[in-house]
Amino acid sequence: MAGSKRYARWRTLYEISVVSFVIDRFGDEIAARYLAHDVVSMRDSIVNEYRHEGKTYDPDKLKGYLKEAEDSYQQAIAEFGKSFAGSYGWAAHNLGLKSPRFQDLEKAVDWDSLPPNYKWSSFSRMDSSVLARVDKILKQQLERATTILERHRQACERLVDGLVAGFELSGEEVLTALNSKTETARRSLRSG
Repeated sequence: MAGSKRYARWRTLYEISVVSFVIDRFGDEIAARYLAHDVVSMRDSIVNEYRHEGKTYDPDKLKGYLKEAEDSYQQAIAEFGKSFAGSYGWAAHNLGLKSPRFQDLEKAVDWDSLPPNYKWSSFSRMDSSVLARVDKILKQQLERATTILERHRQACERLVDGLVAGFELSGEEVLTALNSKTETARRSLRSG
């Protein structure tokens, strides 16, 4: 059991590393898509739960938070396109692919150029220099995320208020809130 937990931990670390590299390469737009993609994961979980219980998932018969989750999913698909519905649909636009796979994320950040002991095949024996590099990247991404949140603090506070009031936000609402702050800053720079 300890081996499987270690494997799961390394797999998670690996996936986080690749996703961090992808977000770092493509910037704020893909980061917003990654966050907005949560509604796809939530809907997938609900559909899987229905299957597990032997029930048919019928969006027209949903009520309450299940209906809200389906509506949020449909809004995200309408906003970002059909390819957004895939597991890595948040990266489809930037990668120029209809159905990106995890391997496509690896290619996008040239994962193959990294040292062999940083790759999936040798997770059980990652050396300390690789772990230090991953740690450095994760810290950089945390600092970057903190900077983005600080830069968009007012928008984030509006988004939190919106979440508290309605329990959900569409990707469009998030982008609108973030863009309104950016546009306000640009106008004040031009007028100042």
